[in-house]
Order: sequence, then C-alpha cells, then structure tokens
Amino acid sequence: MKKRLRKKTHRGEFKELGFVLTANYEEKPDMTALCDFVELLTDKFDSLDLDVSGYFDFCDFDIMVNTGIPCGDEATRREQAIDFVKTQSGILKVEASDLVDAWHNKL
Repeated sequence: MKKRLRKKTHRGEFKELGFVLTANYEEKPDMTALCDFVELLTDKFDSLDLDVSGYFDFCDFDIMVNTGIPCGDEATRREQAIDFVKTQSGILKVEASDLVDAWHNKL
C-alpha cells in the first residue's frame, strides 16, 4: 500500500491508538454543572494530549479517547486519564477498554 493511502486510512506508521472510557456518576443538577464537569475532564484530557469524542449525559458518559500515533507513553496517559476520572467527586463507576486501533476496531 502506498504511503499516501496508508495515511488516509490510518494504517501502518499512521495507525492511531485509543480506548473507550465509560463512567456513571451522580446526576448533575443542571446544564451548568454538567458543562463545568465536561470542561474539567476535557481540559485534563487536552493536557495529556488526548482527543475525545462521544457523549456526556447528566449521569453518565461514553467516550472514545484517541491517544494518537504510538510513541511509547500511551499506556501511561491512559492510566492517568482513568485515575483522574476516578478521583472526581460523585463518580460511581468507571470502565475502560484496552488500547486498540482507534480507526479499525470492533468496539
């Protein structure tokens, strides 16, 4: 496969890793509280150089966290993200998948 095609399809040296992160938490009382919570999490994920996509609801979230092109510290950043979520007040349950190919997986 040519380099250009590998890049477009996120394969070979352009493969990216990621994991699914889900959590249940005490229901947020209003939209402002939910937005503050989401901003807190996304700021931390940004500081860890992680991209996030998915949904946040008043009592749970289900997101795909993309760690980017493998560089050796993906597992560490994954654990830091999970630990940060677990330390937030009101968190009831946190689950995370293993690192997988972020573009070509069966999640």
